[in-house]
Amino acid sequence: MDIVHPTVEWKQLYNRFYRKLEIYQMEWRNMDLRKKIVCAAPFGGPIAVRRNPVGMSKIDLETQKPYLSIYNSAGGLLAHFEWTKGPIVGWGWTGQEQLVVVVEDGQVDVANHRSHARFTTVGISPRLCCRYSSIPCTPRWRAMC
Repeated sequence: MDIVHPTVEWKQLYNRFYRKLEIYQMEWRNMDLRKKIVCAAPFGGPIAVRRNPVGMSKIDLETQKPYLSIYNSAGGLLAHFEWTKGPIVGWGWTGQEQLVVVVEDGQVDVANHRSHARFTTVGISPRLCCRYSSIPCTPRWRAMC
């Protein structure tokens, strides 16, 4: 039986030595991101995934229910639920790892994935959103601005 030297996995970078440790195993299974829209929280936080409606047939859009899934950075499922609030025009994560979703009609929903993705609805003025937001305004909103 060959004995492996304990420093064989260490790599030199300039005058320092490093080694890579596996902290956890990846759990991603059969995830085809070409058909998804992904929103990742900063610093290795949770990742929200939803189906990309672009390229889907009209029949598929009408028959398949839209779902949002939230994963941890290793691919472990944290939450999965049906999205019933309307077309999403923008989304992102807060510093407290809450998912913020802006819907086409101006409704803003904030979810904490730690509480089983319960959403709290916050109202927003279309005029403010058109003026100060990086989210593109819909024709319905432009009429209100």
